[in-house]
Amino acid sequence: MRKAVGCVALVVALAIGVPSTRANATTGLELLRQCEGRSPQRLEALGPILCATYLSGIVDGYQIRSWEAERGRQALCPPANGIENEQMQLIVQKWLRDHPNELDQPARMSVLVALAQAFPCHR
Repeated sequence: MRKAVGCVALVVALAIGVPSTRANATTGLELLRQCEGRSPQRLEALGPILCATYLSGIVDGYQIRSWEAERGRQALCPPANGIENEQMQLIVQKWLRDHPNELDQPARMSVLVALAQAFPCHR
């Protein structure tokens, strides 16, 4: 389940254009520095964007987990060896282009549906 939430958070981060150098904080101090725009990283100006993306990913992941719990099943089952970032991005972009009537819906649900269709759980 953690992989699924991580995958969804990563796709959301990629969809809004966060660089792949370091899209998440590993400590509270690092997150605070990013949110305040005083990260020691070379791309210091992107700290608030990284912070917002990280927080959004956490909330989206939690909401997806709650959605799955309500239904009593896991929505997507990525391969054991993981999914390449570019592959996830291509899957989501294609799904969004193929379903223009869904573009006004929350991104987390579009990402989840796109990845669940690409990597369904067979139970």
